[in-house]
Amino acid sequence: MKNTIAFILFASSMNTFAQTVVREFCEELPIDRTIRVAVSRFRSKTKVEQKYSLRRASRNIYDVFLNLEFKPARSYDGTPEERPRLNDFYRNRMNRCFKEFDVYLTDEHNRKIRLNIYNQEIHKLQEAPPLVRIKVEGGQHRSNSGAYERNIDCRTMIHEAFHLLGLVDEYEEKWMGYNHNFFSLGFRPYVDVDNQRVKPAFDCRAISPVESVMHNQRYLGTGQSVYSAHANMIIYPNCLQKNEKYISCAKFAYKTSFRNNNGAVALRDCAQRIPDYCKTNEWLRVDRLD
Repeated sequence: MKNTIAFILFASSMNTFAQTVVREFCEELPIDRTIRVAVSRFRSKTKVEQKYSLRRASRNIYDVFLNLEFKPARSYDGTPEERPRLNDFYRNRMNRCFKEFDVYLTDEHNRKIRLNIYNQEIHKLQEAPPLVRIKVEGGQHRSNSGAYERNIDCRTMIHEAFHLLGLVDEYEEKWMGYNHNFFSLGFRPYVDVDNQRVKPAFDCRAISPVESVMHNQRYLGTGQSVYSAHANMIIYPNCLQKNEKYISCAKFAYKTSFRNNNGAVALRDCAQRIPDYCKTNEWLRVDRLD
């Protein structure tokens, strides 16, 4: 093994390579081998966690396993009869969504990312992917990777699943902004962007073509949904060497310029640090590495 692989747990033999837990992986994964990826957002180079198992099924097919557990949030407004079955209901629904949209999750190098809800009896991995608990919210909740709106649709489920693979949002933020009221005293609470006092949050974010699954999942299947930079982040998790271009753009995804955040312009302002290539539609296209 080269020193570009950082281990939490080192495998004692090639037979147990399939159960290796990694925080960073820069090697080519052999066909029929599996790694367990466990990267917290604090260690992630994109500041988005990565929690899944990855198995290379063939040269161009990569199976991703997500170990999800769904629980009702306080706002959950389903019937009492639904609560005991809630976890099975959303796991099964998500698996059906994965299969329905499977054909669209292929990059321009013909590499397919095949999503699966992990089932120990079916998949028979000796070590399960890291467990991720997801709350199911009621009302008009805005879904995120840790909390789903009760009636979440398939396309949004897939978008949120890709967040758990380390990918960032790629759309212009239109729902959140910073309050420019003098009385906010620097706390700058989030308010409705339709309010004229508000400038949008996360304005340093690199924007992708609208068909990207991380830009607007509603367009999933109408064009290029998964790009080579996405696939590389999943195949070579948290590896700067293999994902330098993507990471250099993605690290600003949740940064707001000083201008939009009531601050003065400074050298550390994200608006001054964004590489020019992050401002083009081509920042998600990279060469195949294997």
